[in-house]
Amino acid sequence: MAKWDKANCMGYALGINEWLMVEPFNDGYNCHNAYKMAKWLARNYNLKPVKRSEMKLGKEYIVFRVGRNEWHFVHRSADCHWRHKPGWQPVRAISDKEVFSSALVNSTLIYNSRPFIFEMPNRQ
Repeated sequence: MAKWDKANCMGYALGINEWLMVEPFNDGYNCHNAYKMAKWLARNYNLKPVKRSEMKLGKEYIVFRVGRNEWHFVHRSADCHWRHKPGWQPVRAISDKEVFSSALVNSTLIYNSRPFIFEMPNRQ
């Protein structure tokens, strides 16, 4: 078994080897409720919302984006390498340019909400 075999993009980004779901998704996945989902994430996973200009070397970050029918997470390690896990696929690298483009494209899925950036809590 691979290290992240049970995780989706959210589980991988949060460091939890599980298939996790974003709440509230009752309204459907779209840019209109992305802010509501981002607030839920911050509250439920102890994530600190930050601006891109506030990101620092040595800290871990998550970027959350929402598209028409889907959402996606990308993780930045403390040494500034971005990676993500598209569904059941293996973890792969992704560039800073892709993460912060006007629309993050993953295969046929497009995530065009603004990027919600969160600083991860320090891991013990």
